[in-house]
Amino acid sequence: MILTAILFFVRLGARALWSSEFRWAEIAREMLLTHNYFWPTINGHVYYDKPLGSYWLVVMAAPLTGGLNEAAARLPCAIAGLAAVVILMLLVRRLYDDSRTAVLAGFILATSFSFVFYSRNASADVETIAGEMAALLLFLRHERAQVPRNQARGLTNPHATALLVDHPKTEDGVFLVEGGFGGEGLVDLATVVGAFGGGDGGRYHGDFVCGDSD
Repeated sequence: MILTAILFFVRLGARALWSSEFRWAEIAREMLLTHNYFWPTINGHVYYDKPLGSYWLVVMAAPLTGGLNEAAARLPCAIAGLAAVVILMLLVRRLYDDSRTAVLAGFILATSFSFVFYSRNASADVETIAGEMAALLLFLRHERAQVPRNQARGLTNPHATALLVDHPKTEDGVFLVEGGFGGEGLVDLATVVGAFGGGDGGRYHGDFVCGDSD
């Protein structure tokens, strides 16, 4: 974990923003100026192509880095990258019941060039990876626990829980949907809230890929 932290955090804001990184910095800047955190804009033009949460994380990182700068734009991805390594080790430990395999899996991910690059780059990619891995870990935990539905407790109410870990632009959004929270279903959703669709006003749909639809 020390090696991972060094790779992901050291001199995180040393180089200037480049390519698509400007998108996260500019949208976060305009959110701070307008105080409208549900209306992402670039130069005043609405830009809903990426998840709102990725901009909010940049906004929240700004006070930690002394303002909205390169480090603030990249900090959420660095934290997500570190979290993804930890979650992967927990997943492998649960699936294979072997600590050495879990550590090796974490080491391989933490030292993969592309993963290190995107963990030091302002984007939504690593955050999505960490979220989907967390959802899978949560799913496996409750699936194997076999919690009775009448005893389960959800994150929001005792009857239905949904955990969104991806954004509406892509079609690999993952939801865990349970009657209570007993590992009852895994849902693949393009989006849940139509209002968060792209600028072209596109409509999306969702489909169950496994689980109980009760």
